[in-house]
This record gives sequence, C-alpha cells and structure tokens, in this order.
Amino acid sequence: YGDNAAAGNPSGVNRVEVQLQRKSDNWYWDGGAWVGTQPDNWVDVTLDGSGGWTWTSPAFGAGDNGVSFNLLTRACDNTGTLATTDCDLGAKDSNYENTFTVTVNSITFIVDTANPASAVTTPNAAYVNALPSVAGTASDNDQVAKSQLMIAYETGAGPTCHTGTPDASCRYWRHSDSSWVAASTYNFTTTQGVAWSYTVPGAMALTDAEEYWFIPRMTDAAGNAAYGTPRSAVFDVSWPTAAVTSPAAGTFKRSLSSIGGTALDDAPGLIDSGDPARVYIKQLDTGLYWNQGTSLFDTSDLTVRWGTATYSAPNWTYQTNALAGKLTDGKQYELRGRAKDSAGNRTGQTSPGASASAPGGTALTFTW
Repeated sequence: YGDNAAAGNPSGVNRVEVQLQRKSDNWYWDGGAWVGTQPDNWVDVTLDGSGGWTWTSPAFGAGDNGVSFNLLTRACDNTGTLATTDCDLGAKDSNYENTFTVTVNSITFIVDTANPASAVTTPNAAYVNALPSVAGTASDNDQVAKSQLMIAYETGAGPTCHTGTPDASCRYWRHSDSSWVAASTYNFTTTQGVAWSYTVPGAMALTDAEEYWFIPRMTDAAGNAAYGTPRSAVFDVSWPTAAVTSPAAGTFKRSLSSIGGTALDDAPGLIDSGDPARVYIKQLDTGLYWNQGTSLFDTSDLTVRWGTATYSAPNWTYQTNALAGKLTDGKQYELRGRAKDSAGNRTGQTSPGASASAPGGTALTFTW
C-alpha cells in the first residue's frame, strides 16, 4: 500500500508502478514471472482514487524463506503521448519519477514463511503434586511476537482435548474470568518470547487424579502461527500407602532374615520406580534409628533413618544381614514402611510440601 499524492503536478498522477527484486539471485518480477533482466516497464498498481494504491505481490513459497527482496515505486503524470501505457524512460522522459529516496520510494524486506516452534518444559514429569507455573521454549527464524498457552482436561473418556477435534467433554481454562469453559481457549503467557511462562492462579483449583494438557501456540512477527508440542501431567495429591507385614506385630523374634511389606498407590497414581519403598527400624529405649550407611543404631536424622527396600509390586523387602549381632536381647524395636509415588508424595504426609518429613505408615513393634 502506498501514497500517490502529486504535489505541484498540475496534470495529475496517471499511474504508479512497482519493481520487485529478489536479492538471492537478483531476478525481477515482471507481473507474471521472475526474469533475469531488469524490465523497463514496471508493474502497475491499483489506484484507489483517494491518493492511495495497492498491489498484490507474487506468492512466496518455502524456498523464499529468509530471502531479502527490494521493492521500488515510481509514478508518472498525465503528460506525454504514451502516458496511458507506462512510465518508461523513453516514452515519458521528464514526466516520470526518477529521483528515489530510500524508505520512501523503496523498501527492503525479508520473507518469513516458516512457522515458529515451541515446547513445554515445565511440568517435566507425568505426575505432579504442585503446579505453580507452566513454562517452555519457543524459536523462530525471526522473532516470536506472541506466546499463548491452552490448558485443558477431559471430563469423559479421552483424551482428545489437545487434538484438532476436541469433543464436548473437554474443558479449557480461560484466564480472563478464571473459569473452565467448553470453548477452546488460549491465554497469553505471563512471560512472552523464546522463554515463556504462565503463572497458574490459585483459582484454577486443579483436581486430584485429573490429567491436564498443556498446548503452546506461538505467532511470529510475520504472522505465522503454529501449535507446539503438547505435554500432559496427572495432578496427584493422594499419598501412597505402605505397611509392614513381616515380622508380625507384637511378636518375639530370635532371627530376622528380612523385613517385608506392601506399597500401593491408588489409580491413576504410580509407585515411583526410582525410590519405591523404604523402612525404618527404631530402637525404642534409646530413640535411635538404624543407619544403613554405618550399620549402627546411631541416628535420628529424618533422611538417614529410612533404609532402602527392594520392590516388586505390590511387595517390598528389606534385607537385614547387617543387623546380625546389632539387636539387643529383651529390647523392643519399631518398624514403619514408607512408599513414594511418581508425583513425589510419600506415605503419611500432611501436604505435598511435607513429603520429605512424611512419617510413613502404621508402626508395629517386635521384641528381640
């Protein structure tokens, strides 16, 4: 779009022409094809009768992505015998515009046909027990101009909410009025750009055992928009259960080859494969716990007291070979099991933030 005002030109503007040059090979657009020789007759634009004009450029394809183009404009007036055909030098001579000003008569631009790319980096686990924010990355060959995020969950049998054909059971978070709605909705991220983030408001009120989908959408400076790679996470604030089943509660023992129990987590939660089950052994008269590292009853540390058990769902086993000769005749010992699920919840915790100090399951005692 341009301006064809002709101050001081009594005969009036007859036409405006443009010339488009592709800088990668210095070819020119002649109105129908790219040619290797600069045309004398430039391409006509459409005058709007009010001092402006428009012109539709040739279509740009993937091969033009990142290529620079020069666009020049010129005007000629109504004098001269060939004024109605072109503004060519030989035909018009002094009646066409031949003094050019950069950024006024010409502009250089770069074609961008590539979509931006984006991904979610937080949450980065399949199960979470807290979600203060959603974050991710974006990239483009120019710049990311707009960052948006869709948050959705499925009330029926899904999931389809993150696809191009969601069903009626999908619900989407709408930030503007802090509500879950049926209409597909994107929200502007709190932090824009190549490192974007969205602060999750307390009003979102995530539901235990629900799977949530996070779908980014980026728009670049050229207007290209694209969905990023979606990610989902199950919100899980229910802790797993753990129990000691061997030895039996209240028994007297003369030998103890192992301690055994169970660890379970309600669906859709899962017991953590990296740290599934632990057990502590407490000497009741001293209040000290068995230290797996030193093979002594010498600690009250919250983390050291828990010995690592082996797990084969739903059972766990703790080998007691190192206890040989360390249990005292006539003394009582307390046992507790503790499990951890994939969201980081541990047996007996009072809140997601209290996972590390979770007391474990029901205690039992035996006498040596």
